[in-house]
Amino acid sequence: MSGHEPEKDKHEEKETKYVTDEHQEELAGELVPDFTMERTKTRVNEGFSARAIAYVSLVLAILSLFILPGILGIAGTLLSIPAIIRGEKLIGGWALSIAVFSLSLYYLFLPYI
Repeated sequence: MSGHEPEKDKHEEKETKYVTDEHQEELAGELVPDFTMERTKTRVNEGFSARAIAYVSLVLAILSLFILPGILGIAGTLLSIPAIIRGEKLIGGWALSIAVFSLSLYYLFLPYI
């Protein structure tokens, strides 16, 4: 042979070919994920941020302990659920817990008021 060919690595993975109706795809099994890539979390600004919703629900939940627990407790509960879903689990969880606590006290003592 005239040219120098690179030697194949002993640990090189075997490739598996899958043939579908129109496409021929090559898939290689990997044993170890590539840790050299840095993952960055990008946030997309879609209207209100999750943190703003979480803080508003927390304020409503705390206020529901003192005034209008039937209205503010429900509002705090309903606003904390989207905050939790969007990623603010700590603040949204506290808001949900306080609002549910306030509502449970309200409906427990409502017959005696």
